Amino acid sequence: MLSIGWSVWGTGGPWVAQAALDVGEEFSFASGLVELGFPDYANRVVERVLRQHPDEQDRATRIRGEILIAQRNFKEAEALVREMPAGTQRFALQLQIANGYYGVGQTEEARRLYEDFFDAIGDTVPEDPELLKFFQEGAYRFGQMLEQVGDRSGAVEAYQRLLAIGLEEEGATRRLMADVARLLLRLGRDASGAQREEYLDQAFELCEEIQFGGYDLWFGQSIGIMAHVTLARGDESGARELLRRYMSDLNRLDRILREQNVPASMSPVASARYLLGELYEKQIEEMREQGAGESDVLPVIQRALTEFYNVFGRYGASEWGSEAATRGRALVTLLEEEYGRQVNIDFGEHLGSAVQAQFQHADGLFRQSDYEAAVTAYLRVLNSFPEGEPSLRALANLLLSYVRLEDDLYALMVAQYLAERFAGEEVGARALLLAGREYVEKGDEEMYTAMFDAYFEGFPEHERVPALLFDMAQRQEAAGETEAALAYYRRIVENHPRDRNFLRALFALAMQAHGAGEYEQAVEWLTRYVAEVAPGHQRVRAQFLIADSQQRQGAYQQAIQAYGQLLRWLNQEDAPDNARAEDVERNARLAQRAAFFVGYCFARLREPAERIPAFRDRAITSYSQFLERYPDSSLAPTAMRDKGAVQLELGRSDEAAATFERLAEEYPESEEGRSALFALVSSAFEIDRPDIAQDAFGRMMRNPEDYSAEEFTRIGQLMMDNQLYDDVIPAYRRVMETTEERRMIELAKFGLGTAYHQRGDHEDAIRTLKALIERFPNTPYLFDARFLLVGSLRAQEQYREARRVLGDILLVAPDNVTNQRAQFKLAEIQRLEGDLNTALATFQRIALLQDPDDEKVRDIIEESLWQSLELMMELEMYADVEDVSVQYLEDFARGQYLEEVRRMRADARRRAVQ
Repeated sequence: MLSIGWSVWGTGGPWVAQAALDVGEEFSFASGLVELGFPDYANRVVERVLRQHPDEQDRATRIRGEILIAQRNFKEAEALVREMPAGTQRFALQLQIANGYYGVGQTEEARRLYEDFFDAIGDTVPEDPELLKFFQEGAYRFGQMLEQVGDRSGAVEAYQRLLAIGLEEEGATRRLMADVARLLLRLGRDASGAQREEYLDQAFELCEEIQFGGYDLWFGQSIGIMAHVTLARGDESGARELLRRYMSDLNRLDRILREQNVPASMSPVASARYLLGELYEKQIEEMREQGAGESDVLPVIQRALTEFYNVFGRYGASEWGSEAATRGRALVTLLEEEYGRQVNIDFGEHLGSAVQAQFQHADGLFRQSDYEAAVTAYLRVLNSFPEGEPSLRALANLLLSYVRLEDDLYALMVAQYLAERFAGEEVGARALLLAGREYVEKGDEEMYTAMFDAYFEGFPEHERVPALLFDMAQRQEAAGETEAALAYYRRIVENHPRDRNFLRALFALAMQAHGAGEYEQAVEWLTRYVAEVAPGHQRVRAQFLIADSQQRQGAYQQAIQAYGQLLRWLNQEDAPDNARAEDVERNARLAQRAAFFVGYCFARLREPAERIPAFRDRAITSYSQFLERYPDSSLAPTAMRDKGAVQLELGRSDEAAATFERLAEEYPESEEGRSALFALVSSAFEIDRPDIAQDAFGRMMRNPEDYSAEEFTRIGQLMMDNQLYDDVIPAYRRVMETTEERRMIELAKFGLGTAYHQRGDHEDAIRTLKALIERFPNTPYLFDARFLLVGSLRAQEQYREARRVLGDILLVAPDNVTNQRAQFKLAEIQRLEGDLNTALATFQRIALLQDPDDEKVRDIIEESLWQSLELMMELEMYADVEDVSVQYLEDFARGQYLEEVRRMRADARRRAVQ
């Protein structure tokens, strides 16, 4: 085959060395390429041959099928088979497809094709020698497949089909007969009733036929099987007699086999000695049931143990090895627990090789991806061998089988068992890792988390734990599972301080705490990080975050010290943190920000109070130094604005004004520069210096075109908040003159109306507020504007118009508070109009129908009760005063009118009796 490989890539180019071959040789060449694992190249050969010989389509079909099988395109290969005429070529390809299915673990598909093949052949022995060969090979391979997956009856049927036509080699036939007899014995032992007897009879008959054929290995095997059949029928003495009669022959065969280097697992002695042990077991049971004494029972137990130990020790790889170990261990337990005897027999001496042999079958199924059959096989052997390295590997494969079968419940069960029972074992750790990775590839977060958590619990010291903990933390973080991520990071920090992921986890914890506003915790993590990380950008960044966290907590003194430490690191000559070229620029940016925030923190320090002036001087100095060193920084305008604000705080008004003018001149494109005077105004209000704010606003109004409508809107709001209504009006007028943006127009009109109302300019207020409502009937200020309008109309004694506006409010009031507020205002208007009874009724509706425990309307209810009492006194309704007073005193025991109500109540009582 090697020459074929060289011919493909020879110096003459592909296929040159084959140019002279005939069609048959070309197809053989293509078939060889398939065997070498190059189906694509083989397909090119076939296509080239067919271009030259299009009449060879039929002959090409077989090789095309082989190519499809090699490519695992089994369904296409089956479609090809269906198009082929019945005959040897079709059957051969069909069986190749079946073998392909079996090779990738698709046992049911393989079984279907084998059964189709045998159905097509029927009971007639094929006359075609090639077809007969396929039939024989197929039947044997099919039987092996069924036996491996645990279908003993199916395997017997396949083997018997083969025995019916015979095999060319006599030895092969005898071996197959022994295999069938062995399977029938197993089937008989597991069955019951008539079926049991039928299986055992067939096995016995086959053994007799083997014995008539000569004295060889299979003769010996048949003796053991016959003895087991005899025992299975309940004939213990008959079984003993058979073994006694043939044991010398069996031992002689055993020696011959050893001399010929035949594996010990093939020796017939294994079966015979196992059976002897089983017979002794039965004798022990009978003796114990009959109450035999210790001196009588112990020798029999010893003999049974000896037999089982020999089977396990010398023939552990045979089918009887694991069962011998199981029974032997049970007897050891019996001796120790029932008879208190120390047993020197060690079944572990030969455990490795014996157990390995028992697991080979299950391993083969696992490698073939027949996971269902592998699970059955592993469980069966694990019941006998739950301990040891082979068992651990079997558990690992069992776990992966469940994973690939998507049987998550059992996968989780095995994973947890591995973690608990085999904690620290490398094989178990790797199995859990592999299972977890397979779930990762499936995207099954719940299951890969469960697998890795089992790994972490069972193998905390495994070399890959820290890296996987970090990976899991990042996965959880990306999924938004912050708490789970933090738990993984903490495990690294707490348990793996020497791992390379320790510092990464520590920094991640710090960043999470910082991002969550848990600044005290962030400082703790970061301080630990800075103490251990090597000099470089990460250390500088962590130090900056320490200072930032302290600053955000209001711990300005500590923040100043932390920023100072960072600056000292970076200002020293040949700073270690700048050793790497890529760190220099990044560190410089942090140094710039640190220098800015030193001034920022000094500007906010307030303790001790007597040092505030000194702190502010330091702030000014720090900001000045920052501006001198970083005049082009994006923070420079902010530093200059804050410097001016500090100067204002210290009462240095002229210096502050100069700073703000400089801000406007030097940074005209910045937000701070464009709104320097606005910044002066807002800063003045912050330090409670409205005189400076008003002066700055006056300077703005000298050149109003330099400022935006947005800035005048904000000035207007500042003036409104500080009740400087004379300054509100020009600010909002300027807004209305310079923009058409609805949001700002609405705010300006409402602000003007409010300012006019507060100043007592009610005509202007009425005009402005009406204009707002008419132009913007859906304005968010609608109800507030209407209430202001009612107030100004009332002040102008335009009661009728005021009632109309209140009616508009009541018609569409969005909530109960607005409704009750309007009702109260209406009652006040009614009282002013002299309609006292109507006003009293309105006040009483509020007082009686609303809940005084509702904080939203409690004040309105109290005012309504008080107004009701005043009106009742005025209307001489003294008896009603008593009732309303009681209501007030009960609902407003700490009300603002408490003393007045008590006096009014007493006065009403006196007047009522006069």
